Amino acid sequence: MAVNRLCLGALQGRFLLKIEQIPGGRVIIVDERMLEWIAQRIPAMGPGYEWQMASAIGLGHKGKIIAGMAVHNYLPHYRSCELTFASDTPIWATKISMRAMLAYPFEQLGVRRIMTVIAESNVRAIRVNEHLGFKLEGRCRYGCGNEDALIFGLLKEETPDWMGFASDEKPAITGT
Repeated sequence: MAVNRLCLGALQGRFLLKIEQIPGGRVIIVDERMLEWIAQRIPAMGPGYEWQMASAIGLGHKGKIIAGMAVHNYLPHYRSCELTFASDTPIWATKISMRAMLAYPFEQLGVRRIMTVIAESNVRAIRVNEHLGFKLEGRCRYGCGNEDALIFGLLKEETPDWMGFASDEKPAITGT
């Protein structure tokens, strides 16, 4: 079953509410409240965090939000942006879900490069990034309070074949 192309409406850097079904019983949620949901799950941000020129999409399953992705530091001229992920459970990280969420920066925004910044102790996030094809690009000493921040980058042409972003073909993704 192919992943549906996301049709997202943007309004001044915030999204209009949109929900779209994807395979596996999950839905993509596009709502300005997703930024707050993400910030509440990241200790350094917390409730009320002031995102600068950010937008977000989320992933729902069985009536609950289970993951969110904020897109910020978007530089259209350079075709790059930064992503911040948050989740309540690792069950969100299926191939279908990851491809659907990354379709926004790669297909809708047309970026070539995305980056993430991860606390060195966040081993689960590091593993997910590496699984998605992100490469470790640098280290900011004490960039996350009392620990180093690791900078990961992913070029569109370096994404795994199962995502289908490296070519113009849109793959049919089945399973999890």
